[in-house]
Amino acid sequence: MLTIYVGQGFRDDCITEVKAYFGRKRSQWNNWFNQEKVKEIVKEIDNTIAIKDSYLESPVFGAISPDMLSSGCKGLILLQVMDDINLYATRCGDNCVPQLLRIAQEKDIRITLHHCMQFPDVFHCKVVIAESGKEVSGRREFVNEFYKYRY
Repeated sequence: MLTIYVGQGFRDDCITEVKAYFGRKRSQWNNWFNQEKVKEIVKEIDNTIAIKDSYLESPVFGAISPDMLSSGCKGLILLQVMDDINLYATRCGDNCVPQLLRIAQEKDIRITLHHCMQFPDVFHCKVVIAESGKEVSGRREFVNEFYKYRY
């Protein structure tokens, strides 16, 4: 299930600085980047291959550290590997939507959005707007709820 906070401001538990939070978890990177689902995220979002531990290969930069991944990629990795976090997903581009929804099919995740993310017409997982508790089934319902609570 995906729970989305869309209202003004931030809840106290929201991770707004994705890059800094990800960096503070450096001691866990080797474990993370050996997981198949994390490797899929890195490949799909940043077109980079997680080789072993925290060694990554980019077609543009060659060997890179996870520090060089995009904010969207870092955010999705955090949602994949951690439990009970609220991520500021406005730091993620719309290219992150398929992986975001895949993660939500497998576990409960929470995000905060301050932009109207380009979701698909139909959701294949449960998506709830936190402010109203309303379950939305696709883009149209999400947009209606987003603008009701955002502005």
